[in-house]
Amino acid sequence: MRRTTIFLLLLFSYSVAATSATKSLFEKGVDAYRHGKVDEALGTWQSVYERGYESGALCYNLGNAHFRTGHTAQAILFYERAKNLLPRDKDVTANLGLARLSVVDRVEAPVRLIIWNWVDVARDFFSLRELRLLFIWFGVLSCACIIAVILLGGRVSRAVPTVVVVVWLVFGMVFVWRSILDSQSYAIITVDKVDVKSAPDEAAKDVFALHEGLKIRIKSGLAGWLNIELADGRRGWIPAAQAEQI
Repeated sequence: MRRTTIFLLLLFSYSVAATSATKSLFEKGVDAYRHGKVDEALGTWQSVYERGYESGALCYNLGNAHFRTGHTAQAILFYERAKNLLPRDKDVTANLGLARLSVVDRVEAPVRLIIWNWVDVARDFFSLRELRLLFIWFGVLSCACIIAVILLGGRVSRAVPTVVVVVWLVFGMVFVWRSILDSQSYAIITVDKVDVKSAPDEAAKDVFALHEGLKIRIKSGLAGWLNIELADGRRGWIPAAQAEQI
């Protein structure tokens, strides 16, 4: 028992020390960026990211640093990652839109009723992590309300428990919906130009070309190739090395 306790304390101490060192590196990058040392800041933040530390602020700063150094594809990639973690951050949305202006390709999604755009905004208002927490907390609250009704009977109004359960169910449905959508893989083209093939073979016919910074959906993969789909429905194959997954 004593050895287990000591092991857990050592593990906790190591975790705290690692987190402290990571935060220190992050702040070092912030200080370098503020003093105009963009390349130094970029290298520092990249090392933090490669350690497995991921946050909306880190991804946003990496996007800014890449954009300042002319790395359009990497800037868009990290802005997209930041947007997944900070869906309501106006600076992330604005900078992502600005970076996208540098993309050569203009892919238009099919026209649809404006109400579906409103539905998308409502669905994406919270990040998946936030939806998970809301679902859990409202689930706990729903159980507490139901127990209170059972124990106290008519002395407790059933209106509040009903509302709480309904909200819990709504968050549950949105969480499942978002989980399904977020399980779909998207990537950013990272090379100047890539010829999209009709099959996963260099000798296959070129069907169209894509350029740096464009966001694509990954349908599947096969032996170093990605089967991709664009927002307008066009499909094809590209080498996996020419895109990086968001």
